Amino acid sequence: MKYLSLKKYEYINHGKSNEEYLRRFNSDYSIKIGVNVGTDPAFFVLTRELQEKALLIYKLDKEVLKLCYYLPVEAL
Repeated sequence: MKYLSLKKYEYINHGKSNEEYLRRFNSDYSIKIGVNVGTDPAFFVLTRELQEKALLIYKLDKEVLKLCYYLPVEAL
């Protein structure tokens, strides 16, 4: 099942988005970021897609560091 934004979830499941917000907020996979959106604490859920993107960024960063090794100091 595709992960829906809370806005889309509310559209499909009228009036149940608050329950879903609390379920996601209290999930073991939620990461609280210490700011509010309106009056609600902001967070994100570490989904499989986000994990894959983070891994891709890590691999690309490693490749960039390897390429930097061959650059002269002035280029860095």
